[in-house]
Amino acid sequence: MLFEELSSDKINYAHLFALKMNEYELLLSEKDSFIVHSLFSDIYSVEATTETAINTVTDMLKTAKPELLLTTNPSVYASLCSEYINSYECIQYVFPSSYTADSRMQLIAESDLKNIVIPDQSPEYIHQLYRQNRILGFYINDTMIGHAVFHIDGTIGGIYVNPDYRRKSYGSAILKASVNYFYNDALYSHVKSDNEASVKMHLSVGAKESTPRIYWMHNRGFLFH
Repeated sequence: MLFEELSSDKINYAHLFALKMNEYELLLSEKDSFIVHSLFSDIYSVEATTETAINTVTDMLKTAKPELLLTTNPSVYASLCSEYINSYECIQYVFPSSYTADSRMQLIAESDLKNIVIPDQSPEYIHQLYRQNRILGFYINDTMIGHAVFHIDGTIGGIYVNPDYRRKSYGSAILKASVNYFYNDALYSHVKSDNEASVKMHLSVGAKESTPRIYWMHNRGFLFH
């Protein structure tokens, strides 16, 4: 079946491999298509390889109306993206090897929680990440100059550098230190394809680009339930 085939590919379909690490349900599983729902992250992932399968999965999803949906199929994306408030193309990067630990990267202090801003994510989710030790701060002389998070879906994201410290390679240092810290988990990242700065940063640390692009559609951000 297509789901078993793709989810065993840790490079090109790291998002499916990560999804299988927690509880999930297969809503559709055929040789040419699937719809899988993560009961941990509430993400729906869909793939289809034939025109008939594309029509089937898009009809099912238009009825189900999931809040968080991703696919690597541009035809599925084109059929569904108008149903969502947010829709965009991402490059998926994986980290096939870890990096050296960096003592400047630490779990954030509670006093710094107010300074964490992650696009498309609610304050409630940011507090959930903090309570689960998923937010790291990059500290210089006890001052947090940047941060990163380990998202519910298995991605490293939320990478931020204070404007006063940009263009000094701190972004790359934060990315590498985050991967090192969380390396025992399924790790990858999603970067919007038009985010040139983040693309350059990922390439600079040797991250490997997956072959398919990831198409995200969502009406809300992540939440732990």
